Amino acid sequence: AKLRRPALPLAVIPMAILVYQNVVSEQPLAFRATVFLLYAVGYAAWLRLLYDVRWAPASWPGKGVKETVHGIALASYSIYLVHTLVFTDVRVLVEVWPRGVVKSGTILACALGASVAFYFAVERPTILLRDRVLRHS
Repeated sequence: AKLRRPALPLAVIPMAILVYQNVVSEQPLAFRATVFLLYAVGYAAWLRLLYDVRWAPASWPGKGVKETVHGIALASYSIYLVHTLVFTDVRVLVEVWPRGVVKSGTILACALGASVAFYFAVERPTILLRDRVLRHS
């Protein structure tokens, strides 16, 4: 809660940097040395502001989008762990297919499916076990 107040002015930093870099052709060395730190501070401020955003859609398409985003967020670590393995394996299987939306969609769908399966088979039971063990300690 204490970070909410400074987050608003700090969130302007990334946009200000972009404008500055397009207006000034030769940036000082001190700016070039700290630009990534400034971007990180600005993006952290955006994250703090977005933390307070609440979305409660009324229509069924909006609810579907919200549930999809929520599900992908829950399975994001599983996606991170599994996607490279699935991408390489599925690419071998569909190697003869022509490049395009169908091939890319198939690879992405397989990666997402494997990630969701990994989430329910490994990640979620492990989290529940951890919570049970920590509750008793």
